[in-house]
Amino acid sequence: IIEQHPYNTNKMSQVYSMEPATTGHVVFDTTHGPIDVNLWCKECPTTTRTFLQLCLDGYYDGMIFHRILSDFLIQTGLTQQASLQASASADDMDKYLRGSTAVSTKSSNISGDALRWDRKKLEVNPRIRFNHRGQVAMALPLEESNTNITDAEDTAMLRYQFFVTLDEAPFLDAKHVVFGTVAGSTMFNALRIGRTDADDQTGIPTDLEDAPPRIKCVKIDYHPFEDLVVTAEKKIPFKKTAGGKIDKGETNGEQST
Repeated sequence: IIEQHPYNTNKMSQVYSMEPATTGHVVFDTTHGPIDVNLWCKECPTTTRTFLQLCLDGYYDGMIFHRILSDFLIQTGLTQQASLQASASADDMDKYLRGSTAVSTKSSNISGDALRWDRKKLEVNPRIRFNHRGQVAMALPLEESNTNITDAEDTAMLRYQFFVTLDEAPFLDAKHVVFGTVAGSTMFNALRIGRTDADDQTGIPTDLEDAPPRIKCVKIDYHPFEDLVVTAEKKIPFKKTAGGKIDKGETNGEQST
C-alpha cells in the first residue's frame, strides 16, 4: 500500500532546492522505525552543538514523544521524565552543558553566556522555513512573548526539547530555530507517530503509561565539530553515579508539557 499525500512534487523540489546544504546527520531509532535527520550545522552552530552534545551523552535515549498533535507536530525531550535515570533541574542541565564540549573550545565567552542562548536568535535563516513537513526545530520560542509558560523552570526545560512538523507551518517562521530536516521516506515514520491517539488539547499520548512512541537510541553519523566528545558519566545529571545512586532523586514518572 502506497501512502497518499497531497504534496506537489514539482513544488516540493523547488522548496528543497532553496534550502542550504546540510552538514550533519543523525538517525533516531524509534519504536515506529528510524527517522533520519539532516542538520544545518553551519547555519545553526550553537543550536546543533548543544543538540549533538545531548545526543552523544544519551539524553534522548528512551525519551517518549510527550506531545503529539495530529497533522501538526510531534515533540520530545522533556527533562522530568521516567526514561531518565535521574531527575535534572534546569540548573543541573545548565551546569552540565557548560562543562561539556557543547561549549566550543574556541569560545571567547566562558564566564558569560557560554552556551550562547541569545546567539540562537541569529540562527533563524530566511532560506530555512516551516514551508514543508519534516522540519526539526527547538521547542523554546525565540521570544518569551511567544509562549504562555510563566514558570522559569519549565521555560528553561524547553531548551532541550525539539519538535518535528507534520505539515507546513508558516506561522512558526522566525519564532523557533529550525536546525534540521527529516530525510527521505523516514518521514513516514514520523507521520505514523503523529497518528498516535493523544489528547486534542495537550497532545499527551492516551497510552502514556504502557506504550507511548519513544526514541530508543540516537546514532550520530557525522558533523563538523571535531572537538565534540562524550561527557564523563559522573558529570551528567540525568544519569546514575558510578556507585549506582541517583544524583538528584528518582523521577516519579509524572509528565508535564
